Amino acid sequence: MLHYPERPASQSVKLIETFRETFRARQESLKRGQAPIRVPQPKHLYERQRDMAYHFKPELFVQTGGATLFRCPEEELLVRAPEICIMPMGVPHHETVENLDTPFENVVVCFYSKTVTVHLARADESMTPRATDIFFYQTPYFSDLVSMLNLSAGLFHSTLPDSKLGLQGVMMGVFSLLLNMIATEDGSASVESQRVYRCQWLIRNHLQDPELSVQWLADSLGCSSNYLSKLFHDELGEKVTNYIMRIRLDNALFALRDTTLSVKEIALACGFRDPNYFSRVFRQRYDMTPKDYRQKLVNESGRPESQPKLVRGDHEEYHYGYDEKNRPIQGNLRPGEQ
Repeated sequence: MLHYPERPASQSVKLIETFRETFRARQESLKRGQAPIRVPQPKHLYERQRDMAYHFKPELFVQTGGATLFRCPEEELLVRAPEICIMPMGVPHHETVENLDTPFENVVVCFYSKTVTVHLARADESMTPRATDIFFYQTPYFSDLVSMLNLSAGLFHSTLPDSKLGLQGVMMGVFSLLLNMIATEDGSASVESQRVYRCQWLIRNHLQDPELSVQWLADSLGCSSNYLSKLFHDELGEKVTNYIMRIRLDNALFALRDTTLSVKEIALACGFRDPNYFSRVFRQRYDMTPKDYRQKLVNESGRPESQPKLVRGDHEEYHYGYDEKNRPIQGNLRPGEQ
């Protein structure tokens, strides 16, 4: 069972500076074209694999010591310091510690429930990477960072001639946003807030497990279930059980929108043991079945945009000189305008 003790403020300040130095160093290496990036193939997406896990958002690993052996269904990647690894969303993987010439250590950036987490990982007794300190950030850069890492993973495997240069530029932007995100962090979160943050982090990493419960979370955090339930509600205004269900359903929306997985596969991936139960709670929340929601997205994708392409002082254009009803706009265009 994992336990997460109180972290002194002085230790937090030191760790945050470690994150800053790590991100700055990789940013400078990218500028010089000397930051090796590793990305596994996007295969077997959202499949349950024995001893492997996947996430609905990408992850960023910055190796600062030793190496991480990433085992995926069809390949293995050995990521050494100071290499960078992007784990694409949905890719099942297992991580193993390799000390090599220096002790294992890496900085990991994850995305979950509109929150960016940054943590330092070191080896435990079983030579498995274990998060020792976790920091949580509510940031307007959340969606941008997710999109940029998704784009970077695609560029890495692209055969287009300028993909490498594009990857370098996007990843420099990623580290710039991460540096901006932690620029004002002072490490002063209360012990209670730290425990709630870590509870959220545990939920993220065990969301696929149907056995995930308040009691298991409380045991992991070294407190009683009643205390954790009250603390969680006081901090976030939501019950732990409601929070878990909401995040599972949010992930289901994402999977219905952006994957071709069946409803049954999505239910299992989001931690629902019974697909029929998943469909019932989905309908209760969104007033439609998962299949109806997916069909609604298909129907909406074929509709033209409701807003005009261009707005001038005396008319609106919906495409290159035509109005909303596809009629040419007469007498309003200056010579050479389209």
